[in-house]
Amino acid sequence: MRRHKPKIINEHSPILDEFNAENSQNIAESENNLGKMNDLMKINQDYNILNFDQMQNYNYDFHFIPEWFNTLPPSLSSTKGFVVDSLASLAHMGLMSLISTQAFQNSYCSVFSSETEKAVCLKNSIENINKIAQTGRQIMSLNFRVLAGGRMAKEALVSLNTLASDPQNVGMIKTLGSTIIMYLTLMRESVGDEFVYLLINKP
Repeated sequence: MRRHKPKIINEHSPILDEFNAENSQNIAESENNLGKMNDLMKINQDYNILNFDQMQNYNYDFHFIPEWFNTLPPSLSSTKGFVVDSLASLAHMGLMSLISTQAFQNSYCSVFSSETEKAVCLKNSIENINKIAQTGRQIMSLNFRVLAGGRMAKEALVSLNTLASDPQNVGMIKTLGSTIIMYLTLMRESVGDEFVYLLINKP
């Protein structure tokens, strides 16, 4: 049976203008985090912490993008473009698996949802992307603190252990973390928090 592409009925409304204004702050924060992630990615590569060449084997076929996203009205086109560009940047960093499960979580819309409902779902997606970028930036910054050694490294490992306590962060730590960070993350999965805590706090 042939499926008909859903039509966009309304192209503009004051409610959508309000959502665009609210999203501006989230977008600015996300752009800042993504920009710093890109800078950190290059530095991480220079120090051989991450293999950037392997991370470029990504696929732009974002099959996980929900149908409602493609039916957003023209008044939200700039915000929609930001989401697509952000997904491409994160995929380029090796985070395709992560964004496919997290970018649109808690965005429960369909092609038949109202424009207001779609705007809310879009806002949730931007917040998800911002959270991913913020966490990624934090992980890559902590890489250098770990390598610095001493008290700074110890504090960084404690911070990373806290990040790893959230299951949603584990995949990102494995992708963006240094060797020792990935080692501790894998140990957490196999031996539990208590042993990792003792290891980090070893005199």
